[in-house]
Amino acid sequence: MSKRALALPSLLALSGCFSTHYSLLAPGDERRELVTDAPPPENWNLPSFDDGAWTRTSAASEPMSPAASGAMPALYIRQRFDLGPDPESYKQLTLSFNPPGDFKAYINGQSMGANVFPCAAGVMKSTDNLLAIEIHPAVGTKTVAFDTTLSGQTGAKPIGPQIVKGPYLLSPTTDGITIAWETDSPAASLAIVDGQAYDGGAQAQHFVKVTGLQSDMAYRYHVEAGGTHSEEADFTTAPAPGRRLRFAVFGDNRTDGDVHRRLVGLLEAEAPDFLLNTGDMVGESNAGEWQTFFDIEYPLLIKTPLFPAMGNHENDYDDRTLFNRYFPIGNQEVYQGRVYSVDYGDAHVALLDSNQPLESQAHWLDLDLTAAEQRGARASFVVMHWGPICACASVGHGSNDDAIESIEPVARAHRVAAILSGHNHLYERGVDNGVNYVVTGGGGAPLVATGWIAQTRATQSVNHYVMIDLLGDSVHLTAKDETGTVIDDAQWTP
Repeated sequence: MSKRALALPSLLALSGCFSTHYSLLAPGDERRELVTDAPPPENWNLPSFDDGAWTRTSAASEPMSPAASGAMPALYIRQRFDLGPDPESYKQLTLSFNPPGDFKAYINGQSMGANVFPCAAGVMKSTDNLLAIEIHPAVGTKTVAFDTTLSGQTGAKPIGPQIVKGPYLLSPTTDGITIAWETDSPAASLAIVDGQAYDGGAQAQHFVKVTGLQSDMAYRYHVEAGGTHSEEADFTTAPAPGRRLRFAVFGDNRTDGDVHRRLVGLLEAEAPDFLLNTGDMVGESNAGEWQTFFDIEYPLLIKTPLFPAMGNHENDYDDRTLFNRYFPIGNQEVYQGRVYSVDYGDAHVALLDSNQPLESQAHWLDLDLTAAEQRGARASFVVMHWGPICACASVGHGSNDDAIESIEPVARAHRVAAILSGHNHLYERGVDNGVNYVVTGGGGAPLVATGWIAQTRATQSVNHYVMIDLLGDSVHLTAKDETGTVIDDAQWTP
């Protein structure tokens, strides 16, 4: 049974009337399930039904196979969750689930309808609420993935300025971090870190650079604006060199929100030290699409620092200035802040802007990697939206001649651990003239067909993400699809 909502009353007492979201069920939470080609038991979707004989599991997927008749059996799921002592404060529940087939969902026996459940008076309870899902898999389905999440929105109609994006984390250092958030109107804001208040200004975009902390240490925080505040979360400062690192890489999540949401749920469970996005976070760079991005990635970004590369969809569609508004990480006087680098433990990461000519960026990269080596970096990575090599042959995609000519020689000279990119909507890993490259563009954009060239070592056209474990200069890469299944595993030392 989920206990995620039990801290809610204290938040309500502190904040007064406000509207915010809480995670009620997440991937990996226990469920009861029944697979059958017979009609379901009577009242199976009511909280009072005894499901003690059903299978208890928290597995990430359920294998499926047809009955003797060839028809697919139905799958019935029951998951219980708590809301805390003030269930009437919940106004709406939202289910994220996209099985391969038709499904119906119920809350305490009442149909959700379109994945959203408006909480009528008297329906919700403090404890032992029930989410019930009936799934009729499509013919040929082999597994049903369980990245199911259920979130709850509390509060009456919002009064005053509201936090609409974040908080999210940027630029971790060994002694601090930057906390960012946006309000729907200008408002005086604070970040509260370990009980200490930091002024977030009175505009709509809020950035607080926290310093003076200990390295590799977790700190509790929340943000406040206009009398409301976010939920509590933890961030961790960057470690000194010498500790094993684990970071995540994915990108091109711009199109399919369900895929994007599933990958975010899996990445939460991976608990990376930081996240690299290879670009094309949105389809068009407008306020609505950016809001969708932050809504989906909220549970990840509230506790995981993000370093994004600028994609062509951030640059070529609508308002390209929004990228810098949300991610003012780099020096704004150098390539408009879109070319920058970071140190994190033994890792150095340089992020380029493949929308712009790369020859001058290659000179910048040479100087940057030289300086990183002098500081003692053990492994350097180059991140760019459109990387040098890809075997696929889609128009406007595939290999990037400019990157091959300008960036790859610098990467080879400095023995970078890998060039990480997206743009091509698939997974590919390979080696070109001694330079390891990884294409990870399977975050939700329409997938494209794979190809195979002499440089290719592994490739699949599949939604996915990449985890990189780094100890010193030893790189261990694991790529996983949207069910969490490993699709590639490799290790090398530059």
